[in-house]
Amino acid sequence: MMLSSQKPMAPSSVCRKSSRAFTLVEVLVAVALTFVVVGGGFAFLKLVLGQSNPPAASFNGEFYQQAPAPSQGYAAVRLYGRWLDCVHAANEVYVLGGSGQNPAAAAGIVAATPKPLAMTFSATSIAGLGTATDPLCVARPSPIALYTALSGSADSGANAAGNFTVITVTGANTVSSVLQCRRYSDTANAYYRVRLASGAGLSVVDTYGVLVPLRIDVWTLLPGATTYWYGSAGTDIYGRFNTPFYRIVLPDPMLRSGQGVIPFSRFTKHVQGSR
Repeated sequence: MMLSSQKPMAPSSVCRKSSRAFTLVEVLVAVALTFVVVGGGFAFLKLVLGQSNPPAASFNGEFYQQAPAPSQGYAAVRLYGRWLDCVHAANEVYVLGGSGQNPAAAAGIVAATPKPLAMTFSATSIAGLGTATDPLCVARPSPIALYTALSGSADSGANAAGNFTVITVTGANTVSSVLQCRRYSDTANAYYRVRLASGAGLSVVDTYGVLVPLRIDVWTLLPGATTYWYGSAGTDIYGRFNTPFYRIVLPDPMLRSGQGVIPFSRFTKHVQGSR
């Protein structure tokens, strides 16, 4: 019986060679997975930060964020809630500016069309509102009479549907809130600014600003104020209808048109006006 002269390969050397090759593959896979995970994390952070910090711009010295803008959305909800409280507690609501404020103009009756008041308007009471506290406000002046009394505070450069002032009145002549809305634009964007002064002495100020590229500044109902008139032809200064009804639409910072969607602002309110 012949014995082989070849020595068997030591098992330990085989293990060393195979383990060395396997470790190299492991390292390569681990590096690849690390790149994938880290890259995915950076992409996620970029997405989150991009949503929480949308593009912004300054216009007329004020800050605006491009819709959808969550921080401005929160501010809009807070402002709208406070304004609704003022409307529900008011004995009278006046809207100055917007569209449809002078229906008599079509009939050839000369009457000034109320314009928004200046953004700095902060009167806490208005003389001439009378002493009526009846919710029907039969003794209140008409919007045109109020505007005539306040014309010195008019914002003459804000004559468009998206520009308006809403005044809520409690008691005889106490101004409980002043809501201002403006729309500005340049060659690229539309800029919406909303400001509410309320509380004691109108000392509580809420505001928000949102920008929308002009190419997608499209709404189911455009932000603005629209006055409707109903009732019989009366003897007021308009000589036509004597009871206004307002539709107020504030810009919604969380919405933008696109992909076949035309946004409808959540901040839409219909309000009964003065006789």
